[in-house]
Amino acid sequence: MARNSRLDDEAATELHNRLANQIVAQIVNEPIAAGDAKVVDLVVGRAKERLAKARLEDLEPKGNG
Repeated sequence: MARNSRLDDEAATELHNRLANQIVAQIVNEPIAAGDAKVVDLVVGRAKERLAKARLEDLEPKGNG
């Protein structure tokens, strides 16, 4: 049974990677082709902000208080 789960995980990873490449290419290439690199900068900047926020939310506070 664990073997089937592993195959499912591998298939899910493959599908994610394939779709992610297509989606990222569309997000980046279409605005550049239209001559609007500012849109790409804005999208990437917002993505970085969301990733940073997600990382910070998962942090456990350390200390004595």
